[in-house]
Amino acid sequence: ESVTAVSKNCMMMRKDLFSRIGGFNENYTRFYMDADIAFRVAKLGKRIVYTPNSIAIYNYVSSDGEDDNPDEAKDDVRIFNSYWGNQTSEDIKSRWEVNNITLVWNMECGTGQVLGFTTEAIGFVLGLYKRMSIKVQVNDESTCKDELKKHGIPKLYYKILETLIEKKLQPLENVILVIHRDPGRYPYFVERQEVDPLYVIGRGMFETDKIDLGWVENCNKWVDEVWVPSAFNRETFSSSGVNISKIVTVPDPVDVNLFTPSIHVPIKLPDRKPFNFLSILK
Repeated sequence: ESVTAVSKNCMMMRKDLFSRIGGFNENYTRFYMDADIAFRVAKLGKRIVYTPNSIAIYNYVSSDGEDDNPDEAKDDVRIFNSYWGNQTSEDIKSRWEVNNITLVWNMECGTGQVLGFTTEAIGFVLGLYKRMSIKVQVNDESTCKDELKKHGIPKLYYKILETLIEKKLQPLENVILVIHRDPGRYPYFVERQEVDPLYVIGRGMFETDKIDLGWVENCNKWVDEVWVPSAFNRETFSSSGVNISKIVTVPDPVDVNLFTPSIHVPIKLPDRKPFNFLSILK
C-alpha cells in the first residue's frame, strides 16, 4: 500500500538512494526525520510503501523521563513545517477531503446507553467535521445534549457537537450512513433514515472470541462495510461468519491535542517495573 511516510523504526531503502538524497536531515533533534526523508524520496518520483505483513522487533530502552522534552518536539515541528508544511496540507486535503457527501453519524449518546461507544463516536466526529459535511444522529437530541453537559465534555467540543446534532438534512442530499452501535440494531437504524444512504457502514466490536449469529446476519445483510477497531475483532467477526471482504480495521480515534506526551508530565511510579500497565476503565 502506498503511503505518505513510514516510521524510521522499521524503514528500508537502497543504499544508493539513501546516499543520493543525503541521508537523514540532521537539523532535526529526534522527531520527523522519517517523514522528512520520505518526502524527499517521493520528490524523486519514488513510492513509499507500507507492508502490513512484515514483522519487526524493536528493542528500545529508556530511562524514566529521558525522552520527554517538549522543546525538542516543538523545534522539530517548526523545522518540518518550514520544509514541508504546505505540501503536507495539500496531501491531507487530496487524500481525505470529501465533496458533495454528508456523513450521517448515528451514535449512542450518554450514560443511559453504551458510554464507550459515545466517547469513541465523539472522537471520530471531532476528527472529521472539518474535512467533510457531517450530521450527528442520536435517539433524542435534547437528552443527548444534556448528557454531554453532565459528562463534562469541554465547551468547545460541546458546541461543535451541538451544531452537528441540530443540523438538518436536505431531501436529495448524498448521504453515507455510519451506524456506531452494536450490529443487533443495524436494521432498525437503516430503515428509519429519512434520506436513503448511498452507502452504509456499521461500526462494531465485541470482547469475546465469537459474535451472535443475529449480528452476523445483520453485518452481511444490512451494511456495506463493517469497521472494527483491531485485528482481533476482524478475526472474531470473520470466523463467526461475517463476510471478510466487508470488514475494515479502523482503530479508535485519538485526540492528539490531549494525548500528546510533550504537553504532559509523566506519572511518577513509586515502584516502576520493566512493563507498567495503566487501565482507565472507561
